[in-house]
Amino acid sequence: MKQKLLRPIATVLVLALLASPALAWEKSGEYSEGMVLVTEGDKWGYANSSGTLAISPRFDEAEPFDLGAALVKENGKYGLLRQDGAWLLEPLYGSLTSLGSGIYIGEQNGAWKLLSIVPIPDGQGGLDNMSVGYDTFEPYHARFNPWLGALLGRTASRVTGARFQIDGKTYNLSASGPAGSNMHGGFVGFDSRVWTGEADSDATGATLKLTYLSPDGEEGYPGNASVTVTYRLDDDNRFHMDWEVVTDAPTIIDMSSHVYLNLNGFKNRDIMNEYLKVNASYYLEKDATGTPTGNFIPVEGTVFDLRTPKLMEELSQGAVYNPIMALDGEGGTLREVAEVSIPEKGRSYTLHTTARALQVYNAYNMASFYTSRGLESPFAPAPGLAIEPQNYPNAINIPSMPSPILRPGETYSERQFFAFKW
Repeated sequence: MKQKLLRPIATVLVLALLASPALAWEKSGEYSEGMVLVTEGDKWGYANSSGTLAISPRFDEAEPFDLGAALVKENGKYGLLRQDGAWLLEPLYGSLTSLGSGIYIGEQNGAWKLLSIVPIPDGQGGLDNMSVGYDTFEPYHARFNPWLGALLGRTASRVTGARFQIDGKTYNLSASGPAGSNMHGGFVGFDSRVWTGEADSDATGATLKLTYLSPDGEEGYPGNASVTVTYRLDDDNRFHMDWEVVTDAPTIIDMSSHVYLNLNGFKNRDIMNEYLKVNASYYLEKDATGTPTGNFIPVEGTVFDLRTPKLMEELSQGAVYNPIMALDGEGGTLREVAEVSIPEKGRSYTLHTTARALQVYNAYNMASFYTSRGLESPFAPAPGLAIEPQNYPNAINIPSMPSPILRPGETYSERQFFAFKW
């Protein structure tokens, strides 16, 4: 039977269970296949099919949920508990609402957070979370957040000198990146803005439609840009991201996603046992600031030849690995461009996109985002791999590259999806 990533079929997990004490607990509802919720007084726990307690009753509330987990309330907060007693989502939320397909909305102190578990079965009846991220809201809004799961815009990557020209007029952007560049849209990019959301689900998956009006002059970019981003998780184990933008004045647009994924489950280990394949015969030369020069270099004979799967440990060599690949195929055409796999685990995903380029980042220096600010890093080196489809970075300043200018009456439209297998 085909097992779904987003609505997995739970299996009986035989645990190293606690010996069942003489408690007056009662069976109170199905939790998952072979497991039941139980009560003792006003507290909740669960037992296996043989009647042995797996988790002694301690929760204020509990009910069957999805992804083989129970929705429980502990110390006034809600979380999702796995069959093995580990947290799928720690109890940090005033409320949790499932949209299906692994998407949740969690409330904390009157604010709302989109929670995308991106789970994959661990082969032992539980789930591993592949998407690197935080459990609480605050770090996502802090400047030291290294764009975890970020929606990047107006432009991904860098604009050299934080300036460009359109029709002879110079625009100065916020110099938020290295060497005075504009980085990922500025100091307060799209990832840090408040978006309007509309959620829906059907028999084949769940959709979240986000909209945002980026005003003229925001981070120095011209024109009022109306942005729509649609996320969808479907029952064919695909995670879709579609972008559309219209503007009332000439501007530049090149959006991307900064999702970090780890096929091991990011809390289990680093990505050095993953294999990466990218359909790219050329990579982009970068200057000393890390910005493309406009030169395309053949990958043949270089460490950037990813046309056959390469082990991340061998590519990384204990350091940051961060090339920009010029993708084979025609930009604007949705096509498979990359594959990440762990053959011994039987896990993999492919990336399909309409973009021209792919930024690869192994996050080896993740801790430096925190330690350089006197903070303790919550992550070890290389907790996830970011493969970021986009058009050529800094193209506005390189006449030989396709223009990223969007004019009134035109629509910027790009698509991508990850397809997961195990």
